[in-house]
Amino acid sequence: MTDNNITKNEELKKVEISISTGVLVWGSGLIAGVAARELAKMGHEVFLCSPEPGITGNAHFWGRADDTNVDLESLSAEVEEDAWIQIMAPAEIIEFYGSPGKFQARLKVNGDLSLEKEIGAVILANEPVLRAGFEAWGVSESERVRTLSWVESELFEKSFLSGEDPLKIVFLCGFTHHSNPYSQQRAVEAALRAASKRTNRVFFLTEHFKVAHKGMERLTRKAREAGILFVKLSGSMPGLECDEEGVEVSYFDETVGEEVLIKPDLVVLEESYMPPPETGPLSEILELNLDRDGFFQEENIYNRPIFSNRVGVWIVGPAKGPISCQEGVEEARAAALGVHQLLSEGKKYVPENRIVLDSKKCTICLTCYRLCPHRAISYQNRRPIFSELSCKVCGICAAECPMDAIQIHDFSDKRLKAQIIDDISGAPPPVGGAPLLVAFCCRNSALEAANLASLRGLTLPGGLKLISVPCAGKIDPDYLLTAFRAGADGVMVLGCHHEGCKSFRGSDLAKWRVEFIKGTLAESGLDEERLFFGSLAPCAGSEFAKIVTEMENLIRDLGESPVRRALSRKSF
Repeated sequence: MTDNNITKNEELKKVEISISTGVLVWGSGLIAGVAARELAKMGHEVFLCSPEPGITGNAHFWGRADDTNVDLESLSAEVEEDAWIQIMAPAEIIEFYGSPGKFQARLKVNGDLSLEKEIGAVILANEPVLRAGFEAWGVSESERVRTLSWVESELFEKSFLSGEDPLKIVFLCGFTHHSNPYSQQRAVEAALRAASKRTNRVFFLTEHFKVAHKGMERLTRKAREAGILFVKLSGSMPGLECDEEGVEVSYFDETVGEEVLIKPDLVVLEESYMPPPETGPLSEILELNLDRDGFFQEENIYNRPIFSNRVGVWIVGPAKGPISCQEGVEEARAAALGVHQLLSEGKKYVPENRIVLDSKKCTICLTCYRLCPHRAISYQNRRPIFSELSCKVCGICAAECPMDAIQIHDFSDKRLKAQIIDDISGAPPPVGGAPLLVAFCCRNSALEAANLASLRGLTLPGGLKLISVPCAGKIDPDYLLTAFRAGADGVMVLGCHHEGCKSFRGSDLAKWRVEFIKGTLAESGLDEERLFFGSLAPCAGSEFAKIVTEMENLIRDLGESPVRRALSRKSF
């Protein structure tokens, strides 16, 4: 196995750019307030924006002072009095463009005032919408059927426990939606408060229960000791009937094998967490990817815990879905520190000409702008502009440019093709007639796996040549054909798993190109099995060895490449 890597890093000249130190924080709850306060303490001008006026949110919903040492009322007063924080609410982001340190945001405030703001970064911390699913249960909210949030509010105010008569209370957790550990924790804590009055009888019916969450096993044990009856129902949903005479909850008890009927004084419905209505439009304006539930922050390991697909935009707390108040506060502080590290000096030194555009070749199709996964490309006068602060040097823009007008420093087409030809044509023939294999390896995953396999002394094909690329998405179809034309018996493209790609779509694009080139190979008389795409993690040294060994065995069965045979005859 060889990796000549003739594309050695060359030192680039760095230039100074000025950047804005202002920050836009989007949200109106506890987490947004904490982020704004932390930024103001570090000397950043903060624009606290939200569809809702002021610092609001449900204190009981996201946690109490004893959980976070943060009190919502005192925080609200502190934020409103801070000269570094400008509260702009109700507000709407109408337009957003630019790059980190130079973002341009156009805002509508109070419905009719349009403001232009240059900001350096954005922190999203808006709260979700809670829905109890009354329609799914076939009931309406009443004095007998309430939401968890309502009950929490009453319990914290103690008015709910002020009566002398004992109460029978049923908590319904899940069933109409996928429950999560945070709402389950809230529900158990509320049940414990209700059970603190010993004459009350509390039932907790759940579809599934996640006791593995931090502190949940201890909390559940405490609830059982307090007399709360937990009932887990698998594959069945309790019946819920409500009329003028009262409420009935029925379920089939799998232990005793019979139907159980409860006539409670109160039924409490756990709510599902839904993204607020502005999330969809805001994601389009900010060009952010959403997860499968419609929250900010696409499922990708490199986004966790507070990052997005766009450099300069942080996502914290409830903006990305259910999360505890304590974790949200920690994330808000971490994001504020990250913003400060990026913007604090008001200037940055960035490499010059890391991405080179040939304006004579560029046809202004803006394919690069549309496909950049990090939103590092903007355009001015219909010409693409590359942000050095945003660019991750994945090379997707260069690979997708139909005119080859974009070149990446140290990974230009000329250099990579030269390395391919040198590795295949310039190297001595493999020992024992072993197949000549070329593996294009993403440096974030497959190359690391290859190095790990080598360090562990795993057996690898003697004719294996490695070509390092910044991302599988950089692999141009012409690279693959160049490898076959140079005499490779088999070619592999090895990238990241879909959820682990730093460029989010790099592996998907590479896989599509491989499938496209397979059709070309078949038309030219080469077996399409000579070209392979695979994905693996950087720690998967054994899997790398398995993939390349299986490829070697397959190529042995197929025999030497006809192109390689023809080149051998010409050499004589």
